[in-house]
Amino acid sequence: MTRAEWKKVLVVEKILDGHMTNAEGAAVLGLGVRQVIRLKKKYVEEGGAQALAHGNRGRKPKHAIPEEVKDHVVGLYTTTYHGSNNCRFAELLEEHESIKLSTPSVRRILLSKGIKQAKPRRRKKAHGPRQRKPQAGMLWQIDATPYAWLEDRAPSFTLHAAIDDATGTVAGAVFRPTECREGYSLVMMQGIRNYGVPLGFTATNLPSSGHPMKRCSLASSVSTPEQRLRCVRRSPVRYSYGIMVRPSR
Repeated sequence: MTRAEWKKVLVVEKILDGHMTNAEGAAVLGLGVRQVIRLKKKYVEEGGAQALAHGNRGRKPKHAIPEEVKDHVVGLYTTTYHGSNNCRFAELLEEHESIKLSTPSVRRILLSKGIKQAKPRRRKKAHGPRQRKPQAGMLWQIDATPYAWLEDRAPSFTLHAAIDDATGTVAGAVFRPTECREGYSLVMMQGIRNYGVPLGFTATNLPSSGHPMKRCSLASSVSTPEQRLRCVRRSPVRYSYGIMVRPSR
């Protein structure tokens, strides 16, 4: 018997012994007075505590799947339809074997016989995360983010920033009302003034495809030694073995 059924037995016995009234017993069990009276009658006439147990306990449900059908389903899976998943196996049983079972029923039948379906392996990502550059100054990441940086104390504006890929250092940052070329230019001026010219930079979502910063990218446009040398000669920053060096003042 369950705990709730034992509680009904104890309350009914107290009522029969005169230690509790029908109304008090109903309040304890959360039932009506008429239900408590029926429990008392059933307890007295049908043999005590066992009469208050649920009548279907120990009985097999009428809608239960017969054991013969379960064995037949397991045999079909192991011999004919091995490797199909539960959903597909249920469809195959209905289409070809005239056995209509739900997918959860098929799963329970197979698990009861110790048959577990192998989980499909996840496909590996075609491209893993890019490794950071090994040394500072080899690549800057530049972007702009519109946001309410001061919450409701000021209107929203856009943060332009350049971050060194190797170290995560903020090379330059500036606020502008919107994303614009001027903001990107000021960021690059700050970065070059403080850290020197980077070997290259990556930028996304620039205001236009013809943005001058895209055309000046050393990583994408400067491909030959002659082009790189011309860029270095026009720059106030010296290079030492491909690494930027700030000029002496």
